[in-house]
Amino acid sequence: MSPPIRVWPMDNWDVERAASVVRETVQKPRYCIPIACIFMPCFIMSICALASIHNLDPQQQLLVKDPSGYWVRNGPWSGCVITHREKVVRSGTLLEPKQYAVVKNVRTGRSHNVVGPQFLFLGPYDTLVGVKSTFVLLKGQYVRLVDQARGTQRVLVGPQAVVPEPTEVASAGVQQAHFLDADTALLIRDKQTGMQTLVAEAGMYTPTVDEEVIEERHLIHVLSYEALVIRDARGQLILHSGAEGDGTGSAFFLPPYHEVVEMHWSNFSKPPDQQTMSKDLVTRVDMRSRRMRFAYEVRTSDSVTLVLEGTIFWQIKNLSMTLAATADPEGDVWHHARSSLIQSASKVTLQAFMAGFNVTVAEAFGTQAADSFYSERGVELQSMEVTKFDCADSETAVILQSIIQESTNKINKLTVQASENEVAAAALNAEIQLAKQKTELIETEAANLRIQSMKQGEAEGLQLAGDANAFIAGLDQTIPDVNTRVDLYTLRHQLRSRNTDTQNLASGTAHLFVAPEDLSLKLNVGSDQAGHATDES
Repeated sequence: MSPPIRVWPMDNWDVERAASVVRETVQKPRYCIPIACIFMPCFIMSICALASIHNLDPQQQLLVKDPSGYWVRNGPWSGCVITHREKVVRSGTLLEPKQYAVVKNVRTGRSHNVVGPQFLFLGPYDTLVGVKSTFVLLKGQYVRLVDQARGTQRVLVGPQAVVPEPTEVASAGVQQAHFLDADTALLIRDKQTGMQTLVAEAGMYTPTVDEEVIEERHLIHVLSYEALVIRDARGQLILHSGAEGDGTGSAFFLPPYHEVVEMHWSNFSKPPDQQTMSKDLVTRVDMRSRRMRFAYEVRTSDSVTLVLEGTIFWQIKNLSMTLAATADPEGDVWHHARSSLIQSASKVTLQAFMAGFNVTVAEAFGTQAADSFYSERGVELQSMEVTKFDCADSETAVILQSIIQESTNKINKLTVQASENEVAAAALNAEIQLAKQKTELIETEAANLRIQSMKQGEAEGLQLAGDANAFIAGLDQTIPDVNTRVDLYTLRHQLRSRNTDTQNLASGTAHLFVAPEDLSLKLNVGSDQAGHATDES
């Protein structure tokens, strides 16, 4: 049984007095051996007494580990504790308003929480496990606490301050509640049954104790020209097309146990020098016409290797058939078109190909359109065009370049000649048009002159008729016979005309040609003395 512990509370004067006695004893030893033997135990006891004196600050605590029972003395305190048992001076712990301490009792093994704000002194058998922060939950926040001793869980929702139990942990910490709108949903798993459900109701959602949030899913929009394929839990494919309904597109949430089908297709939309053998990931299928660029190496019937470059336009018509028939529709179209073009080019010579390569391409296109290769895959080949060709061999390319250059020169000369012919034809047509216009001018002038003469003749005729009528009518009293009056008017008119002609001849340089009957001449033919014939008038 351990000896009792003596505790003497002392003030500051008592402590100083005890220390003074010890110093005097040490500084003034007695030289008498018997006296030293007497005072030596006193000296040792004084040292032990000084070692047992404790001055505790307000933040300190004295722990005495006595086998009969641990006990503590909290500061501030001054006193002497005489014992040979272990003594420990330990500091207290200051807890802030948002802190709590986990304290464990080493005798019972149980833990409890001490919530701040306060200054914590541990009990005799307590140990400080740790100082932790309380969970301050705002509105829209929650924390999931797991009891490691019992295996239970609880979910606490803000706003509130949460102090977990000593055996509870929150591995995920404070979490934000999920805010769901028209474009957001949550995929939830029930921990009891393992079933998945989709929560799409708008608002704030906090999972329960038995619920686990797998992922947040967003609304999938399928445009009017797109199609998307999903696979259900049984492996069945479901097609979502934006052209269905009113043709303006569709939108849906991916249901539980469903996944978007991922395909890997070749991509030949880039220029041939940028194409690679790697395949692109495809989840949304473009149902519009697609352009494919190619660079095929073909051989003519006269063994000339050519490199043909061009474009192919194709379109997916039935996506379900496409997925059932092939894993790479674009690659199938590219290779099948290459095979058809190689077959068509192998039937003609280089000269024939250069003279009409469009015919060769059209034959290859017709061959492809006639077979069932594309229809079985649910695709349609719309057009195939060659935009460039060149020889694969450099020497042949030089010869071909010369032929092309000569053909180009020939075409240029023909073009120049055709232009000259067009210019000459245009000039000739202009002259013909000018001549036609001159003819129209002459005819128009003649018609105008004719009309003018007619009008003038009509005017003169009217004037003559009026003059004749006046002359003949004026002689009706003098010459009763009408015929005689007409003869007189005729003679008058003839004399007036001859006078006018005579006047014109006298005033100009005109030549007069008259007939004998106009002059009433009589020619007598006779002979002179010499026997020559003479004319007399």
